[in-house]
Amino acid sequence: QRLSDSELLVKGTLSAIGTADAPVVLSSSNAVASAGDWGGIYLEQNANLTLTYAHLSYTGYGINSTNSIASVEITHSRLEFSGGGIYLRQANDQTSTRVITDNVINVGTSDHALYLDAGYSSANQIPNISRNVITNPQGSGIKIEWAYAGLTIDANTVLVRNYGIESYYSGGVIAVTGNTLENTDTSSQYYWSKGSGLYFYRPQANGGPDNAITSVTLQNNTIKKFGGNAGLYFDGNNQTITSSITGNTITDSYYRGLNIRNLQGTSITGNTVTGSTDAGAYLENAVPSAFKDNVITGNGTTTNQPGLYISHSNAELSESFLIKDNDLSGNHIGIELRQFANAVVEGNDLSG
Repeated sequence: QRLSDSELLVKGTLSAIGTADAPVVLSSSNAVASAGDWGGIYLEQNANLTLTYAHLSYTGYGINSTNSIASVEITHSRLEFSGGGIYLRQANDQTSTRVITDNVINVGTSDHALYLDAGYSSANQIPNISRNVITNPQGSGIKIEWAYAGLTIDANTVLVRNYGIESYYSGGVIAVTGNTLENTDTSSQYYWSKGSGLYFYRPQANGGPDNAITSVTLQNNTIKKFGGNAGLYFDGNNQTITSSITGNTITDSYYRGLNIRNLQGTSITGNTVTGSTDAGAYLENAVPSAFKDNVITGNGTTTNQPGLYISHSNAELSESFLIKDNDLSGNHIGIELRQFANAVVEGNDLSG
């Protein structure tokens, strides 16, 4: 939302390049500054933006754009004390880049601190969102849509009231790795108001420059105190893709810890899920290639829910899979199988 008549309106190219010792500063001129003292940076069609060691503060909307913008690269910069974050719509051509790395984004908006419309084309450049520290006590963190070319989200720290990281309708090579996500809302205990920490929804079957089968890696993420559908939620929409969910740590979810739906052949290994109020891991119409070496303990103890819940509504599609060498101790129920769920259970700790 455009809140002010004082803004930087970019119709060509804006490059603000500072250094660590001498950053470019764009801020309020008021003696007592507050969010909304000036509008922010708005990108018109075909605009390019490069910010390196730039400090923006007290804006109304942050950095925003119309459709069909060119390249945006924001690195080693700060957006703070602002009413809006970074909101980038689709690119004008397949050479336009989206690089958001090594920044501090500290805003107060009921929307997302960082939103990216990646633009539908599998020939676009792969967005890179890495090593940012994102704080939004009023809303959500990162949301990406239509990243058909692929997606890299790595090593970000996200502290929010609602969703942590969301990806919708993405394809290609997708890696969401090494992020630390925490819900900081202490005002409500209702799980739905908190959102999921990592929410991955309906990937494309193919993507990237060679239109290969989509591959999704969700690895080594730390997810704390979220609600919504689960701490980590993945709806595969029954697309034929390759995927792995490995090494993630999910703690103190206000609903389910791990919720996997309509996803076949994924590898679920080496994850730790503890302290969920509902099921620790919930698999619905999902047949993994492997479910092993996970630690899923202390879940569902106040709601009579299991450590691992498996349900499948289609007998023909419910192939047998192996549940092996998992620590499923200390849950209200160890493993619960429903409908046509079909599993071989070996070597797991199911003690109370």
